Amino acid sequence: MKSNKIRICIMPVGCGKVRNLNISRWVIPALAVTVLGLIGGLSVFSWHSHQIMSSYVDRSAELESLRFTNASQEAQLDVFAERVASLDNQLTLLKNHETELAELTSEFNKQLGLDPDTPLVELLPHLNATVAWAIDNTNGVGGSEQLASALGATVAGTSRDIIKGMHRDIDRLMMEADDTEHYITSLKDGLSGARSVLASTPTMLPLDRRISAEFGRRKNPFGGSSVEMHRGLDIPAPIGTVVRAPADGTVLSVTQAGGYGLLVTIDHGYGLVTRYAHLSKSLVEAGTDISRGQPIARTGNSGRSTGPHLHYETVLGGVAVDPMRMLPTRTARNIEVSDDGVALD
Repeated sequence: MKSNKIRICIMPVGCGKVRNLNISRWVIPALAVTVLGLIGGLSVFSWHSHQIMSSYVDRSAELESLRFTNASQEAQLDVFAERVASLDNQLTLLKNHETELAELTSEFNKQLGLDPDTPLVELLPHLNATVAWAIDNTNGVGGSEQLASALGATVAGTSRDIIKGMHRDIDRLMMEADDTEHYITSLKDGLSGARSVLASTPTMLPLDRRISAEFGRRKNPFGGSSVEMHRGLDIPAPIGTVVRAPADGTVLSVTQAGGYGLLVTIDHGYGLVTRYAHLSKSLVEAGTDISRGQPIARTGNSGRSTGPHLHYETVLGGVAVDPMRMLPTRTARNIEVSDDGVALD
């Protein structure tokens, strides 16, 4: 019978005896398989470790790239935030300009007798017509070109791609804000100049009464068939009626002036002077600063006159002009003029 065991003879050195060691036949193949398995496992482990290390190296490079990209985007976002803050400041300035324009609009509406809610675009034609005398004055008015110009104006992808788009939007908004601010600033400067001119413009009559004789050529009120030039308006009123300044200015003189009788003359600037004749009393002195609506005199019948009244003149650049020309359109339309055209001086 065949044995499944392998006999191995072991002869110790220096010994005369031989020992026999019996080993089963399957042990050696098993050991071989085990060794080969260990070698294979180590190979797989080594390959897997290499793959992991390679992947780690690749991931590190990717993470470093992401860190760089994020840092770049954060820097761009910081710049974007600064530009947004700058735009916000500009919008605040625009709001302040709009508030000032609203205040000017309200003030002008009141002075021109317009509805308080009249928008600026509808106000400008009335304002332009009222202060046109200053723009057209041949003696020149400081800032009149700027004023005329202002009054003539018509009243106004990937994260990186997204950031670029945001910057483009900011650029557009900044340009629009700059243009708007330039326009509003120019308009506001012009209106500020108009405020000064309007304050000097006689936007009311010194007496709120019917006019008996208008500016222009007329028949001599003292008889005869001669025609003369009437340099102002005649406004009948009982002696002692209060005469009020139609605009801001400074009293130039208070004098007895022959046919004019007691005469008060007011300088309004811009080459414009107003004169009040046939008075009974002056309530101001030369050099006095006055405001629109302030009492300046009382009516009378002094000088060359046919009855108690006020003779009112506006003189621009040394030339007498129609006082009605200085009045706002709506005010001028509502003034009553006597049909009989009675002249009092």
